[in-house]
Parts: sequence; C-alpha cells; structure tokens
Amino acid sequence: MKELDLSHLFCEVLGGLIGILLVVCLLDVFGLLSLSIVWQEVKNNASLAGATVLLIGSYLVGLVVDAFGMVFDMYVTDKWDAAKNRKVGAREEFFKHASEHAFRYWQEQWIYFSCYRNLFMLVVPGIIVWSWSAYKYRGCGAAIVCFVFSGIVAGALWLAMRELLGVYYKIQEGYSTPQGNPNP
Repeated sequence: MKELDLSHLFCEVLGGLIGILLVVCLLDVFGLLSLSIVWQEVKNNASLAGATVLLIGSYLVGLVVDAFGMVFDMYVTDKWDAAKNRKVGAREEFFKHASEHAFRYWQEQWIYFSCYRNLFMLVVPGIIVWSWSAYKYRGCGAAIVCFVFSGIVAGALWLAMRELLGVYYKIQEGYSTPQGNPNP
C-alpha cells in the first residue's frame, strides 16, 4: 500500500480551493451568482459534513487543475530548462544511484513546484476576476489594492517556480556526472 503524502494532498486541496474561489468569483462577476449570498449560506449552514464535502470537492478540483498544470508544463516550463530536460541519461542515472533520502527530496521539490505552478495558473486570471469582484463590492480603491497584491503574489510564485525547477534538475545532475555520484 502506498503511504499517504500529506504535502501532495495539501497542494491538491489548496489548488482546488483557489480554483473554486476563482470560479465562484467569475460567476459573481458575470451576475450568475452572488458572492454575498454564497457567503451568507456558508456561514449560516456551516457543518462538519459541509466542510468534508468542500475538502473532497477541493481535492477533486485540484486534480483537474493539476491536469491543466501538466499541459502548462508542456508549453511553458519545459522551455525554461530545455537543455537540462533533454539530458538523456540524467534521469536514468539518478534512478539507478540515488539514495532513498535523495529520491524523496527530489520528489518533494516536484510537489512544491507543481503546487506553485497550479497556484500561479489560478492567480493570473484571478488578478482580473478578484479585482473586478473587489470593485463590485468595495469600490475602486479595493480593486487597485487587490490588483497590486495579486500581481505581487503572481510574481513571487513565478520566481519560486523557476527556482524550484532549478533545484529539481540540479538534484538529477548531481547523479549524472561521475564526480557528483555519491554511490558509484
């Protein structure tokens, strides 16, 4: 039986919650749903069963977001480190010689990268949607603040994604060269 990875589970649920928030705000912006009514319903009918359904739904939505993230990888992030990505023997050498600790660390880096990638994919359209929703309920000042802070978050996620991807490939590279292989 495969062990439960809480980091991966947390990242899927977080991506799903942000995805649900984005869709609810988008429906609110187009007048198909009222955010204030949804919020009142959530507050008035809060229960453990509702929270459980929200968590399970968030996980499922997070899986869909992750699938879109894999497409994002094909068209965007694979281009960042194309030379590292194309080293034919690097991954095979890593799998042959990596210790269990190094392998788990390598996997953990990918989990964090994919979490940040998914959040980035949701925050970028959220910059517009959340700002528009803030304008609708709180005015121009709130919309500007929301726009600026969402942009800062998107920029921070972009930088973090690039750094984590670099760490992810450097772990593999350490095992692909004879001098870097700790387990010859």
